[in-house]
Amino acid sequence: VHGETVLVFLSPHCEACETHLPMLGLLGHGADGPAVVAVVDGARARPPPAGGPGRGGGPAPGAHADIVVGLRSGQERSTPMLVAIVVLLGLLVVANMLLTWGMLRRLRTLQEQVAAGALPPSPENGLHPGDPAPDFTALTPAGDTVTRDEVVHGETVLVFLSPHCEACETHLPMIRQLGHGADGPAVVAVVDGAREESGHLLDGLQGDVPLLFAPRGATDLLERYQVYTFPSSYVVGADGRITGSHLDLDELLPTRT
Repeated sequence: VHGETVLVFLSPHCEACETHLPMLGLLGHGADGPAVVAVVDGARARPPPAGGPGRGGGPAPGAHADIVVGLRSGQERSTPMLVAIVVLLGLLVVANMLLTWGMLRRLRTLQEQVAAGALPPSPENGLHPGDPAPDFTALTPAGDTVTRDEVVHGETVLVFLSPHCEACETHLPMIRQLGHGADGPAVVAVVDGAREESGHLLDGLQGDVPLLFAPRGATDLLERYQVYTFPSSYVVGADGRITGSHLDLDELLPTRT
């Protein structure tokens, strides 16, 4: 016993011992694990007649010769298994390298498009000027349900935000500025989510702009208005029809001067 060692106890009359021989051979083949020593509950048989197995100093099979042979055959069978594992790991490494190379190539392409000003635009929302503004239901910060007719009075800008949108947070001061205008349309912010995850938006607007919540599954407001981008907005005219759709909220500022 040198260092960490596994002592495995076997019997020449134990069928389970024979069935475990390949596994023991695999254990003994490991280069990084502990050493393995098999201890047999039995004696070695008498040497065979002259000319038989064991002549010339080789091992003489006996009561536990099947155990010795089994251990050796287990080690021999473990070699192809180790080769297969190494090959599989090599294939995984190559696949990972190819995937990483593809991602880097795609990222480089996007960087070149941004530098050249050729990046594809964000998808526009689905409604267009002249379309009727759909009815909807939404939730107030207090949890009350309101409809479009209770919120939209005359010309109104519906600004769509998401609690997971960094650009939405940076636009909050501008949305507050829109809400301060006395002569322009009213402004109502609609959040794609519940109040519990949108406290930072509620705090950012500081009560200057009414805030509604449209969690998916509880209301189909966003589906009805076909909102795909945040932040974005629709301008609803006094006749209840869409008069404008904006992905850039800065475009709304001139309407308040």
